[in-house]
Amino acid sequence: MKKLSIKLYLVFYCTMIGLATSCITPYEPDVEWINDLLVVEGAIIAPYGTIIHINRTNEGSSSFYDPNLTDKKAVVTLISDKDTTIATAQNTTGSSYMITDSISFKPGEKYAIHFLINGKEYQSDFVEPQITPEIDEVNYQYKELEEVDIRVSTHNDDPDASRYYRWTYKEDWEIVSEYFAQYTWSYENGIQKLNQFSPENVHYCWASKTSNRILLSKSDNFSENKIKDHTILSLGAADSRFSYLYSISIQQQALDRKAYEYLENMRKNVEQTGGIFAPNQLK
Repeated sequence: MKKLSIKLYLVFYCTMIGLATSCITPYEPDVEWINDLLVVEGAIIAPYGTIIHINRTNEGSSSFYDPNLTDKKAVVTLISDKDTTIATAQNTTGSSYMITDSISFKPGEKYAIHFLINGKEYQSDFVEPQITPEIDEVNYQYKELEEVDIRVSTHNDDPDASRYYRWTYKEDWEIVSEYFAQYTWSYENGIQKLNQFSPENVHYCWASKTSNRILLSKSDNFSENKIKDHTILSLGAADSRFSYLYSISIQQQALDRKAYEYLENMRKNVEQTGGIFAPNQLK
């Protein structure tokens, strides 16, 4: 079998929506497509695994990936540099593979993703796991009549610890309808009066949103490995998400330098293109 070495980092895509108006005309960029390029996405986070995606690029595909690859099952395993198989990923849907086993990384060992597909063998470089410190604090700064900045702080006293960080988040907020629906229609019983405490009540509900940006920071230029009041999200002070109850859950991940540089390059490619997709539009 042919064995190739590939770089494996988490690949994160932002989904952006364009607004079609009379003053905007379609633009077809002159892009040279790279077909049949193998794309592997994923990150292993202990003690639980994550989903690994294996696809191939395909010119003209609306999903950018070749849907035919989903019929060709791969054997995906997490291995250590001690020739040990740590976990085997299970195929879920399409080209997604999920590691559900509890994972315990051992000090001094390095790990890689190995997979076999169509008689070819691939493997990422062996990398040492990064230990992620706890988040010290999540707070906010309110600028009157302007915006609310949600911020995070963390530190690591280990002199050998990573100085590169990434965050993701999930927002939840309550929505209260302006009017209360007092009645509902039942095909069996006709018109029925609603109780405001009934599960059928739609006066109160919740909405949620996950981060769609690559959020990074580093402390390699400072004497201390410390991130203080780094802004994760900025919202207008009158944003409807603050009308009633609001919460945000933030996940922190330590990265090695190469992974940080890879993600930083992706962030710049996405956020610094200007126009209607400029950074201040990605909130």
